[in-house]
Amino acid sequence: MGTKELKRLVMAMAERIAEQSNSLSTIAERNRPNPDPRPLLIGEASNTERSEPFRGLSGRFFADMININLDRLHELFECVNIVPWWPGQLPGEKGDQFRSVVARLRAKSLNVINRRLILVGERVAAAFNIKDTPWMEPVSLGRGESSTIVVPCPLAIVRSWNDPTIKDRASAILSRLARSLG
Repeated sequence: MGTKELKRLVMAMAERIAEQSNSLSTIAERNRPNPDPRPLLIGEASNTERSEPFRGLSGRFFADMININLDRLHELFECVNIVPWWPGQLPGEKGDQFRSVVARLRAKSLNVINRRLILVGERVAAAFNIKDTPWMEPVSLGRGESSTIVVPCPLAIVRSWNDPTIKDRASAILSRLARSLG
C-alpha cells in the first residue's frame, strides 16, 4: 500500500470516528449549562508558537474593529480555536493545512448551551455543519445556543472585509455584544 492510499485510509477512519464520537461523556459535557456569559469567538487555529487563540493579527483585527485593546477582547469574549494547534502552511500555496476532521470533533465537543457564538470563517462554520450562510446572518445549530453568526476570517486573502457593509455590520454586532458585558 502506497503513502497516498494509507493517508486516504487513515483519513476515512478518522472521518468515521468523528461521525460516531457521541460518547456518553461527550453528550453529558455538551448538555451541561455553561455559566460563562461571554460570547464564544471561535477561530481556526493560531499560528503563533504559544497557540493562544486570537492573540495575534486576528485578535488585533477584531479588537481594533470595536475600538478596544487585545486584553479587553479576551476579557469580553471567550476566545477558542476549533483546531488546537497550527497544522502548518500548505506547501507552495497560500493558506494552511486545515484539519477538518479535528475541527468537526472539536465542534461537537464544545459546550454551546445558552452561548452566543461567533464563528470566524467558512471552515469553522463548516465544522459546525453550516454552509452557504451569508456573513452576519443569524443561524441556528440546534444545540441550545442563544445565537450564532458567521463572520469572515480576518486573513489578507479573504476579500470579504473589503466590503464596507460587511465590516460595518460585524463591527456593530461585536460592539453590541461587548457593550452588553461591560
